[in-house]
Amino acid sequence: MKNLFYKKVQYSKTNEVPRIEEGVSLDYLIDRNKYIYFGGVKPKEVTKDTKLFQNDKDKNEVKTANTINLGQGKNAPTINTTNSIQFKIAELDNPFTLNPALQNNTIHYFDPINQDWTEYECTGKIPSKRIYHQSWYQSPYLFIYGGLSPEKKILNDMYVLNCDTRVWNSFFWYNGPNPPKIYSQLVNMGDRKFVIGGASMPENLLTNEVWSFSLDNMEWDSGFDDYKPIKWEKIDFQDHHLFPPTKAHSAIKISQNQIFIFGGFNQKKQCTDTSIIMDIEKRRIFHFETRGQKPCPRAFHKMLPVKENIICLFGGISCPEDAIKSLTATYLNDFYLLNLNEGYWSRPNCGGYVPTPRYSFAMASNQSEQQGEIIILGGRTLESIGDKQVYILCELESNSEEAYGIIDHEAKLQYDEFREANKKDKNKEKELKNVSMVTLEFSQAEKYIVEQKRKIGELETVYKKLKDSNKQTLENHKIYSDKILQLGQELEDQSIKLTKEIQSKTSRNQQSAQLLTKVKMILAQERKKRKLLELKSHALQDTFKKAESFVVTLDTIYTRGQKDNLFQGLVGNDVLEKIEKQREEHKNQMQDFKQDFEIGISREERIKKNMKQKKESIKQFYNVSQEWKKLLTSDEKLLFPQKIPTNQNIPKQ
Repeated sequence: MKNLFYKKVQYSKTNEVPRIEEGVSLDYLIDRNKYIYFGGVKPKEVTKDTKLFQNDKDKNEVKTANTINLGQGKNAPTINTTNSIQFKIAELDNPFTLNPALQNNTIHYFDPINQDWTEYECTGKIPSKRIYHQSWYQSPYLFIYGGLSPEKKILNDMYVLNCDTRVWNSFFWYNGPNPPKIYSQLVNMGDRKFVIGGASMPENLLTNEVWSFSLDNMEWDSGFDDYKPIKWEKIDFQDHHLFPPTKAHSAIKISQNQIFIFGGFNQKKQCTDTSIIMDIEKRRIFHFETRGQKPCPRAFHKMLPVKENIICLFGGISCPEDAIKSLTATYLNDFYLLNLNEGYWSRPNCGGYVPTPRYSFAMASNQSEQQGEIIILGGRTLESIGDKQVYILCELESNSEEAYGIIDHEAKLQYDEFREANKKDKNKEKELKNVSMVTLEFSQAEKYIVEQKRKIGELETVYKKLKDSNKQTLENHKIYSDKILQLGQELEDQSIKLTKEIQSKTSRNQQSAQLLTKVKMILAQERKKRKLLELKSHALQDTFKKAESFVVTLDTIYTRGQKDNLFQGLVGNDVLEKIEKQREEHKNQMQDFKQDFEIGISREERIKKNMKQKKESIKQFYNVSQEWKKLLTSDEKLLFPQKIPTNQNIPKQ
């Protein structure tokens, strides 16, 4: 990359330089190869007799002109007293628009070739004086939007200047940004213009709103009365939280659909160094990661495109918003380049007459890659705000003497002779009778250069030490970062492992709780069955005893009857055989019943044994649960709301 060099424009004594202030605008007229300067709120020098209003009659005329003759043609809109769409009349923003003392009826052209200023007076609907406005050029028209009036009022109007005829016109529009904003950024995306961010006064309420409008349908040659009204549209972006409310930032077009935003003041009144890209087609916002020599946080700076995919940044102020006017504020005059393809910031070396640190200045470029130059003027510096100097930043192709303006060849030869004589014998300096003041100045300059080289050498040594120290610090930081990442990974693995164990134990606990519930239900059913069996068993035992006693009695009677032949002749043999048969059947039934009863008794014994085993298992599970519960922390215990049953909850057999 070639070296960059700042030049100062040397004005002729006859060239009248405009009053250059902060918050003015400078636009390059690509079809004329000139720069147009507009803005400022300070009045020109006037006589003591000059007043805002010469008399009450003039004041009444101004009032009448602003309330009756709106200058919009025959079909001028009247005051709207309904709830329909409100129209914004640009001239009504400032009630004294018609007063020449408050109008800015002049423009200034700067010729970069001849390096001189030319002033022109304009006619038409002249805009009021203002600073911190937005401007752009679209041949042959210069557009002015918004700004701050001399009364510190935010303007919400728009004017257009025909640079061929030097006639101003104004616009009106449907409801646009309300309330009006200051310190916002207007980006010309071709067919549409976008107004981004800003703040309302006097509350200083910051916003991240994005408004858009288009001027493509305007018929410029048909006259003002035929202009179509401007229609504003509020653009809603996804991820709008990535672009917080901001003011005094800088925004620039980087492609057909994308806008790059850097810096500005946030709601905490702090400068930022955030890089943001807005995609107006996809309605998306995302952070743009950058590297390299990144600029410090700042506001009121400027950015310009210099080559394809390369933009530049200059100046600004870096401090809290409340400290702008204090001595602790850091004014900046650094210059950076950003490669958008690589996201890489660089800070090239800039020699020459470097501008003093400043903010709220004007900056423009001729957008030519063959003879690229950047013009910087105006702004607020730490010493004053009246710097009339114009600085030109360009790529250095000539030698340093020509760049600094040392083109007197005879003076150069005389200086060389003086320097050689001074080396041989300092007394010979007196013999040179034709030594001019220029030669002496060269000598002093050479001494100054030697001293500065010595200081530069010392600074380079300090810089090398700091660089080595910074390198070691970065290496240590990398080592510690790796250790922290490793420890973090180990902690994360342990956390995952503990989480899995807790989940497993929780699942087991839930299964155990469900098992306990089922066991309780089974125990309750078994108790009911056992109780019924006991009742049946007692009833059968009583019946069996009675039946057995009755059978024994019958058997005794039958035996005695047979022995004593009591039944002979009374009962037939067939009856006796039948009784004997029934007796045998009853005996067999009693034996079967006895066997069934014994089977029921053995089954009950097995049930009792199984219940005893289950009870022992429950006790063992409870003891294990209690021991496991002791190992849990207080936080882990909160994860188990299920109460583990105690001995009192275990059903007794």
